[in-house]
This record gives sequence, C-alpha cells and structure tokens, in this order.
Amino acid sequence: MKKLCFILRAIPGSGKSTLAEQLCDSHKSSVICCADDYFTDIETGAYNWSADKIGAAHMWCQSLFKESLADGVEIIVVANTNTTTKDVNLYRNLAIDAGYMVHVLVVENRHDGKDVHNVPEEVKVRMREALIKSIQL
Repeated sequence: MKKLCFILRAIPGSGKSTLAEQLCDSHKSSVICCADDYFTDIETGAYNWSADKIGAAHMWCQSLFKESLADGVEIIVVANTNTTTKDVNLYRNLAIDAGYMVHVLVVENRHDGKDVHNVPEEVKVRMREALIKSIQL
C-alpha cells in the first residue's frame, strides 16, 4: 500500500477531528496528529487549552508527525487548522521527503458543526480569511 498523508485545513468546528477519525478508521497503521490532543487530559478527557502552551502543542504535534513518518505509518492525518501555506508546507515537505503521497483537504462547515473549543468568533473570522487567502488551486 502507498503511504498516505492527509493534511486537513479548516477553522474550528468544521469537523477536522471527525474526518480524521474516518480516514483512519479500521486501518491498523494510522496516526492522527492534532495539536489539540496536547491539551486533552488522557485520564479524564477534559480539554484544558492554554494560550501560553500553543507553541509547545504544535512542537509536540510536529514531533509525533516526524516519528510517524520515521516509523513508516501507512496513513497519517494532520488535523490542525493549517490556515497558512507555511503551516501546510511544513508537513507536506516532510511527508514528500519521506515518500508519502500527500493530499491537502479543505474541510468546510456545511453541517452547522459547533466549535467545541469555544474559539471567539473574531478569531475564527481571521482564521477563515487567512485560509481563503492561502488556498492554491
């Protein structure tokens, strides 16, 4: 099987996590890399987001991604907002160098999904604008 990397791009509440789970469902060799997981308490499932730890969360996510590439995981899904070309290219370039076929998917919120992380609307507007500006067809 060809090794695949899916890079999901979307604002909070669009369904990135749900889609990531579906892409990995029933596949033994798969990993979801999501900075949000850094903030989730493994024992209780509580989400404890902290602005001062966002850099550490993304470094943790990138480390998991690199580790998964090195291990030859067959399907790797990056489920972050990835609103800029720089965000996408970080993962894209590493995956291509490791021999993965890369698919970049923009996830639209056409199902009235709710943001479970309570990101302020003005932040989501800025994220949406950055995403729209960076989409390459």
